[in-house]
Amino acid sequence: MDQNARARAERERLSHAIDKALEAQALAEKKKALARRAYSINETGDILNISRSTTYAALKSGLLDSTTIGRKRLVTAESVDRLLARASAMDTAL
Repeated sequence: MDQNARARAERERLSHAIDKALEAQALAEKKKALARRAYSINETGDILNISRSTTYAALKSGLLDSTTIGRKRLVTAESVDRLLARASAMDTAL
């Protein structure tokens, strides 16, 4: 193997290791967020892997519950859990 190929292989290995570390960090942050009782609109979207506008649509349709403290709107963790359980039940029914 020539020097360029070894360098390329090492870069790929390092890139893969960095990607794995970033994924682990993101997972740890999601687990930490799941331990809370309420989430911001952005956090809710991140947890459910949906956009802000879809999060607001879910709130408007009653799929998610929220409370407002001052000007801050928070989605209850209970309603996020309920929506995830509902989606899981639909997946298993298919």
